[in-house]
Amino acid sequence: MCAVWGLHFVVVKLAVGLAPPMFYAAARMTLVALIMAPFLRWHPGQMRAVLLGGVCLGALNYAFLFNGVRHATASASAIAIELYVPFATLLSVVFLGEKVGWRRVVGIALAFAGVAIIALGRGEARVGAGVGLVALAGLTEAIGAILVKRARLKPQQLLAWFAVIGAVFLWMATLVFEKGHLNALAEANVLFLGAAVIYSAVCASVFGHTAYYWLLQRLPVSLVASSALLTTLLGVSRI
Repeated sequence: MCAVWGLHFVVVKLAVGLAPPMFYAAARMTLVALIMAPFLRWHPGQMRAVLLGGVCLGALNYAFLFNGVRHATASASAIAIELYVPFATLLSVVFLGEKVGWRRVVGIALAFAGVAIIALGRGEARVGAGVGLVALAGLTEAIGAILVKRARLKPQQLLAWFAVIGAVFLWMATLVFEKGHLNALAEANVLFLGAAVIYSAVCASVFGHTAYYWLLQRLPVSLVASSALLTTLLGVSRI
């Protein structure tokens, strides 16, 4: 899972240089929704958490992440997204009653300090803004992780709903906030762009997120979040 997500930063960085970020995200989530459509079921008593989780994990996180990656470097983005770990740890303490020791508290403080240095140390407002957007993506993912922890659906069912919610939200967002879709497609390497969408949908989402939700439902959120730090190491090493 971490290896697939690590390479995904490289794929996304290249792809959002060819197409508007939310357009790319919308295409990705549409493909995921089509693949996972057989798992769509209405679950009475569960849908509030599922719908809120979909807004966080299927819509807002990609809107923030892909726009952030477009402005920041891929390596800075791979590091900044790991603010998800301290965000998820703090939220798990507040809402799930999980316990963390002083070592994790120190680690959380260092994580925030490190990302602040990355965002401010390059002297470019555009890069700093990009890192900030990626950090917001980490926060929305952390909120979504808490909601997933409380949901009692199978991982495939969660992903199916999150993909549908994300596709609807992102198509509306790209039509309202982005321009030049047809011009971008006309000038882009359509073969590479299509391959990137397939990698994002099949590898990063269908495989990666199904595994991620499965882990969240069986292990403490703080443990799953911390183990995902390997994504950054693998992502930076491939950049």
